[in-house]
Amino acid sequence: MSLNQLQINALSVAKVLASVAIAFVIASLAGQIALYFTEHRNLLGFVPFFYLDQEVGITTFFHVSILFMASVPLWFIYLYKKAQLDSYSTRWAILSLGFMLMAYDLATGLHRKLTPIMHSLMGSSESLLLQATINLGIFRYAWVLPYIIIAASCCIYFLKFWLNLPKKTRTNFFVSAVLLLSGALGFELIEGSYTAIHGEENFVYGGILVTIDKSLQMSGIIYFIYGQLEYIADTFNDIKLHFK
Repeated sequence: MSLNQLQINALSVAKVLASVAIAFVIASLAGQIALYFTEHRNLLGFVPFFYLDQEVGITTFFHVSILFMASVPLWFIYLYKKAQLDSYSTRWAILSLGFMLMAYDLATGLHRKLTPIMHSLMGSSESLLLQATINLGIFRYAWVLPYIIIAASCCIYFLKFWLNLPKKTRTNFFVSAVLLLSGALGFELIEGSYTAIHGEENFVYGGILVTIDKSLQMSGIIYFIYGQLEYIADTFNDIKLHFK
């Protein structure tokens, strides 16, 4: 490897990130077990510090970090594709900016601030079906409504772009999207339905639902990073950075 080359192994990067994510998941779960099944409910700050759903904590910092990390290869690909006059270059830029916005959203808790606004709007709705859904609690975390609309719009907008990708990359991106959206949106609906009846102060929510939710999200992001690095390795042959 020459001095002007940087060798990056996509699988090694994914393994390191996954190992850190698994460690945080285990720490959060251990903390929830201690909180609800032992007399050591705080463990000198260990429980809240490693809780996956804590707005300010090391696990949230890691989650924000990998979202930002996912935006970097996307921007690199955009610059390369733009130089090649690729017709889909702007899609890569939009994806990169999208992940930056998701990182900002998670870091600031912006999505949570939409819930009271959405509840106010839904409370004035005359739709019987919507009111029945609210009563079931599935939209207790009502910020998911605009985000579901955004996600669906993005799926439509990026469909042609996705179909134009190599088969392996299409598969990698599809799997990562399913994992990420299942956690970020799908499990939020399940959690809303559960907590509307049982609340958040119990092990089923904090120890099981949150663990699955955040695990799916982090898995999706890490797999997406892996998919991008694999795409770079398979597609770019004339760059100084050497990916394998």
